[in-house]
Amino acid sequence: MATPVTRYAKSGDVHVAYQVFGSGSIDLVFAPGFISHIENYWDHPDLARWLLRLGNFARVIIFDKRGTGLSDPVPEIPSLEQRMDDVRAVMDAVGIESAAQLGISEGGALATLFAATYPERCQRLVLYGAFARSPINADALKPYLNYVDRDWGSGRSLPIWAPSRRDDPTLQAMVGPLRATGRKSISCPGGGTDGLSNRHHRHLVLGPCANADNSLHRRHTHQCGLRTLSCPTHSRGSIDRTARRGSPFLRP
Repeated sequence: MATPVTRYAKSGDVHVAYQVFGSGSIDLVFAPGFISHIENYWDHPDLARWLLRLGNFARVIIFDKRGTGLSDPVPEIPSLEQRMDDVRAVMDAVGIESAAQLGISEGGALATLFAATYPERCQRLVLYGAFARSPINADALKPYLNYVDRDWGSGRSLPIWAPSRRDDPTLQAMVGPLRATGRKSISCPGGGTDGLSNRHHRHLVLGPCANADNSLHRRHTHQCGLRTLSCPTHSRGSIDRTARRGSPFLRP
């Protein structure tokens, strides 16, 4: 498949980059983690394969949140409400009234808030590796911020994010550029800690969203009463499993 065309939606004064692909029977909006680059995704064989699997059963809409990837930079860290409006703007630009929402990591809070704010626009809510309150405090975050200052974009954080492939030179070469694109998301005040802190996430309530009952997570991680599917704690193969095991969540 040819790389999808990148288009831009307008959220306030901010241009939000997005792509649409797939020919499935449902619409699926993918809210990414704290960094992303929708064109860089397709240079990663694992990521591209995962996206194509999603596109087998859904029309998929991916986007870069404001301040990340190809979307406009921002002078300060945006609130969760502002980032949530990026979803609304992209759906409006595509002409979608209602869709399933898939949120990964920080994108889980964004997708959840969207579902609670606009329940009529959320058909399903699927969360993967998401959290309402992060256990990482400022002191625990300091070593990671030191890494950001010294080695951001080097791929040396793989032991944290992909432990089973920590020594894979191919993955290091692919992940480095992706993480480098996210540097502008942590260059504004608070940007280095906001995505991993609980400042914007602590008051999220699932109650207003009747469809907020689906969660995928790694084994041995804490959950909060949602219908769940767990994946092995190692990272190899997890991308395929999330696409394969997550698809039943999106069916009526």
